[in-house]
Amino acid sequence: MATTSAPKKKSATNHKAVPPALFSAAGDGPPNMRPPAYPGEPSPDEGLVERTMIVTPEMAAEFLARPFEAVTADGRELAKRPLNMDTVREYAADMQAGDFLLTPENVIGIGVNGSLYDGQHRCEASRKSGKPFPTKICYNVTPEQYEKMNQGRQRRLDSQFQIGNHANAKMLSSTIKGLHFAETWCHAVETDDKETQDKLRYWRGWRNYRPTKRRLNDVLARHPQIEEHLAWVIDNKPVEPYNLPACAIFRYLAATAWPTDEGLAKLDTFCNAVFHFRDITTQSHVALTLKRWLGQERTDTQRRYAREAHLFALIRSWNEYVTGRHLQKLPLHPGDTFPLPYKGGA
Repeated sequence: MATTSAPKKKSATNHKAVPPALFSAAGDGPPNMRPPAYPGEPSPDEGLVERTMIVTPEMAAEFLARPFEAVTADGRELAKRPLNMDTVREYAADMQAGDFLLTPENVIGIGVNGSLYDGQHRCEASRKSGKPFPTKICYNVTPEQYEKMNQGRQRRLDSQFQIGNHANAKMLSSTIKGLHFAETWCHAVETDDKETQDKLRYWRGWRNYRPTKRRLNDVLARHPQIEEHLAWVIDNKPVEPYNLPACAIFRYLAATAWPTDEGLAKLDTFCNAVFHFRDITTQSHVALTLKRWLGQERTDTQRRYAREAHLFALIRSWNEYVTGRHLQKLPLHPGDTFPLPYKGGA
């Protein structure tokens, strides 16, 4: 009598054997595979599965509402990443404007248990904005993989400027950040915005206020002339060790505040005096006071806050010069309120 051998049971890849009671009996997945944690998603036994789709605000809300659990094979319980609302607002603005594109790194990670492991900022932005967004979704991410996610080097602002073919990208990045702080502070003073003033009142606290890359790109789009001033500073490098982004920001703010021929002529004279010690017959007190200050203030703290401190000193010196006052000392304290550049005719 012929005998037939029993068919070999398909082994689950990278998973322990699962009791038959947990297998799908309703045809939800391939034979001998565990059912997905949520309907319509791949079985955990299929390994990493990637799908491209449009995530609606309703889908995003459902992902966010899922319980979070990530326990590694050795029993370590991993925590959920905190939500950064600045990032959420940045993504939401992109979605509202239709600028949130599908890119190679735009992937949402769903764990083997259905938890949302990566993509909470995008999902929260979609939920808040009410806008869908395109993305790839990678299912069956393990806790070990979740622990290693997003540890690569992020693209910095200067890298974006290099891609955009901007000259002096690294210097421009620092310049734009400093300009953003100064612009925000000036606008808050002019509009009597107390909340923003409280955030930026003390110039050494500016670096605690971290703008998003989108906001900084918007600053460059609003003030493209800043690149001309930065190029001028680089081409006419000061003889003293000034912070170059601070010099570029100062020139731009001063020229913008007093854009007449008279104001621009005074600005050129002032810059020649304090940067190169030329034409200093009437500005010698300002130039020499700044030179003395630079020599005295080269401490670790001064170097750390060089951009803000030098911008502060230049604006204060400029204001003293154009109003005809003699600057004998240049006190600079952590609690000082940042000066606004002189407005011609004011």
